[in-house]
Amino acid sequence: MKLTHLLDDSCEDCYDPVSLGNYMRTVVFVGSDESINASSAEGQALIGGYNISFIPTVLLTGDLEPYEAIGFKEFWEIQFGTKDGDAYVFRNTGFLGDLKYTELGQ
Repeated sequence: MKLTHLLDDSCEDCYDPVSLGNYMRTVVFVGSDESINASSAEGQALIGGYNISFIPTVLLTGDLEPYEAIGFKEFWEIQFGTKDGDAYVFRNTGFLGDLKYTELGQ
């Protein structure tokens, strides 16, 4: 499974998605991770492809089938976000509490 941190390098006060990713590691096994700046072409493709509405955020991709067998999709949707195609996308800003993030105008 891969964990992607979608960063907002223009926001110095925003929460650190790596910390959120570390929390995700307590729930699922992560084999690899990468950080992508939202302003890059790859970051823009993720934002458009998954209709991401705020940054920073995280995405989980890869073989999630073993986790789906134990109800991971339902757990994810209650706690963190949505499953969109091949990725689980963090969308729950309520989980962040008072931590700062940037809303995207789409």
